[in-house]
Amino acid sequence: MSNNKTINYLIVEDEEKSRLTLLQKLKICNLPDTNCIGLASNAQEAMFLAENTAPDILLLDINLPGKNGFELLSDLNNICIEPIVIFTSAHTENHILLEAMKHSPLNFLTKPIVISELEQSMKKACANVEKSRVNYTTNNSRIKFQSITGPIYVKPCHIISIKADQHYAVLTLTEGETIMLLQGFGKSINKDILTKFPFYKADRSTLINLSHVEKINTKNCECILNTGTKNVSLTIATKKVRELIKVIDNYNQVKR
Repeated sequence: MSNNKTINYLIVEDEEKSRLTLLQKLKICNLPDTNCIGLASNAQEAMFLAENTAPDILLLDINLPGKNGFELLSDLNNICIEPIVIFTSAHTENHILLEAMKHSPLNFLTKPIVISELEQSMKKACANVEKSRVNYTTNNSRIKFQSITGPIYVKPCHIISIKADQHYAVLTLTEGETIMLLQGFGKSINKDILTKFPFYKADRSTLINLSHVEKINTKNCECILNTGTKNVSLTIATKKVRELIKVIDNYNQVKR
């Protein structure tokens, strides 16, 4: 991001003329401080740009060469990059619309895109981004978990990791405190704020806070996180270690 206030968006569209036309329309919209971080013609290019910039908003065509827009969103979700999605498509068949709705888009804009509708959608998306940032940076939004002793309310910035433990999950907080949660891992991490940076689902049973990662031991497939008072070691699935290193590098780059 160029600064903490700038809202970054990525355009994914296979036709060059459509990409440039959409970009020009966005430039004449009356929007907050926004920045186009790239124009992608396919899912592979979009994945590369998204991994390196973590866009806030994704303007996404569905029919792409190779993987389609839906497959791209699934790939992004696997590495915990979940921008606000605005679909842009000429296809309005019922099965396309139904599949699109599964990805919880903010809007579905039909080509040719009307500037007033584009502006309205982008303003709403920008407002959602700003609201999410305020909730995280002010730490006013506490997350409710069910522990073995009753409900607890935790600030997101205090979460170091959540790890599956058979049918339960273990929550590790700053200062090194660990809490056994009654709900399983999947339910524990099913919170909106835990799907966004700096939180990352390292594998099927591990969620980590990237801002606390201190070391990756590739030999032992081990991730070391600093809680503030001590280091916590978590084992990561072997096939996920390289991806984790890449995500951390990207996160640190964006953070700078």
